[in-house]
Amino acid sequence: MLLRKKGNDKDQVTELRGSHAVPHSIPRGIQQREQAEEKLKAINHQLNAANQQIDAANQQLKASNQQLHASEAALARIESIYRKSIENAHGVPYQIRFFDNQFEFIGSKCQELFGIPSEKITPDDIIELYEQRIITTPKPSKNHLAWFKALERGDKELAEAKRKAFHDEVSRGETPDHVTVDFRIRLKNGQTKWFSDNILLLRDSQTGEVTGSLGIYQDITERKLTEQQLADERNLLRTLINNVPDYLYAKDTKSRFIVANQATANIMKAGTPEQLIAKTDFDFYPEEFVKEFYSDEQKILFYGRKSLIESESNCVLCGL
Repeated sequence: MLLRKKGNDKDQVTELRGSHAVPHSIPRGIQQREQAEEKLKAINHQLNAANQQIDAANQQLKASNQQLHASEAALARIESIYRKSIENAHGVPYQIRFFDNQFEFIGSKCQELFGIPSEKITPDDIIELYEQRIITTPKPSKNHLAWFKALERGDKELAEAKRKAFHDEVSRGETPDHVTVDFRIRLKNGQTKWFSDNILLLRDSQTGEVTGSLGIYQDITERKLTEQQLADERNLLRTLINNVPDYLYAKDTKSRFIVANQATANIMKAGTPEQLIAKTDFDFYPEEFVKEFYSDEQKILFYGRKSLIESESNCVLCGL
């Protein structure tokens, strides 16, 4: 038989053996250890659960990284195709950051266009080549025009002020952020070229402030040479027409003048050929005299046959 008695630091146990009582001691540390082991098991269980959650999160992160890498690779392929497509069209894509006025990137064919390698070129290098700037944007900003005029005069202080004013207009949404400009440049070897710059001004998503530009430089030298050749031929033709003493003119389907020479303008008392354009005989003669002329012209247009209108010639020669 055992008798238990509480003590301060240990339990007193007395075992009755026959007629003698034998005391025993059970240390309290055993109970504390058992309790600590139970707590440790609970903590281990929590740690195992936490490790499982970490493993699951790592798996999700790994899958997300794989998706990100796949997206970046796809984006890089698209960007490569985009750049090659532009460069095959003699275009040089670029992006400029304004805070240090440097290229974020520029296409490799810039050396072909500007004579400077892409890894060395800066926006200022291109500006130094400019000889002429023509803004082709419909209804361009006055500040944009003033900026370019100041650059042509060499007034850098005014140019910078007008540039900032133009960018502020874009930031406030008062002016479109898409700009097109044609430039004539002279390379260091003396060669003259034309290129177009199709520009999109980049703005901060929160403040709206203009922070840079994204665009495409494209060689348009052949187009400009063709335009100049056509203009020269047109001027030559105009000179020949104006110096012919006969009355030469052309009209559209509504009998409006589209071309006329000086002799025709003189007999019509219009002053210059330009004053005849988009007008008809009714603007210069009484209706009763030109109704027949108009009818004859419409018959020519309808039937598509040549015809000599004697009555109009006689009337014109009479100065009516």
